[in-house]
Amino acid sequence: MTSKESMSDAEFLNGRYYIQSELGCGGFGKVKLGTHLLTGEQVAIKIIDKKAIGNDFFRVRIEIDVLKTLSHQNICRMYEYYETEHKCYIIMEVMIFVFFFFK
Repeated sequence: MTSKESMSDAEFLNGRYYIQSELGCGGFGKVKLGTHLLTGEQVAIKIIDKKAIGNDFFRVRIEIDVLKTLSHQNICRMYEYYETEHKCYIIMEVMIFVFFFFK
């Protein structure tokens, strides 16, 4: 590959994160579970397709600017942000919920 824009998500994040299962998806992209290769910490990797967003990319910029400043126990923290020509990668704290149902 000659540029990171032509790489797959896994290739782009190689050396930084191991990409695992998909946690969810929406109109603009998907969220995958990842593991930081150096620390072993699990993270959520939000992968946003710029083409799918079109003219609404400014909303992503606002989200990133807000996430950079927030620090609250009930809000996932943003660790890192990467951007290529075609995609944005927001590396965030992952929240794993376990629900118990009692009868």
